[in-house]
Amino acid sequence: MELKKLLLLAFLTLSVFLVVACAAPVEEAEVAEVVDEVEAEESMDEEAVEDMEEAEESMDEADMEEVMVVSEGDIIVYGPEGFNTDSYTVGLGESVTFVNMHVGGKNVNDEISLTFQNPNNRRNFITSDEFMYGEATSITFDEAGVWTGWTVEYGIQLEVTVTG
Repeated sequence: MELKKLLLLAFLTLSVFLVVACAAPVEEAEVAEVVDEVEAEESMDEEAVEDMEEAEESMDEADMEEVMVVSEGDIIVYGPEGFNTDSYTVGLGESVTFVNMHVGGKNVNDEISLTFQNPNNRRNFITSDEFMYGEATSITFDEAGVWTGWTVEYGIQLEVTVTG
């Protein structure tokens, strides 16, 4: 029994020495480098907010009114926050208008695009042109069924049911 205790004590002592020997001391230069990286990231975040605020300030009221005209029945795209609806129904051959109302992350003028997958042929897609904040694009659905669509940039989904 004593031999087991001695072996266990020797093993624990050796383990402690191994851990202490393998632990590399952190140099002050390494700590300073990490602090500099974190501060640079925070500075970049602050710059992005400032850029967005400057872009918003540069638009006068007339520009804002012109940009924000949305018709009844249009689907509004809010970027990563999704759409103003989870589903929409339209007749066969009719168009749906999508309005980009997402104020982008770093740039107010981030472009987005939409893709819809054909319910009858999973290899067939409709993809919109890219459109910027305040702009609209229309998509015409030429086959009946439930089309699954998403913003290419964010992956937020929307179902459009085409009847007829």
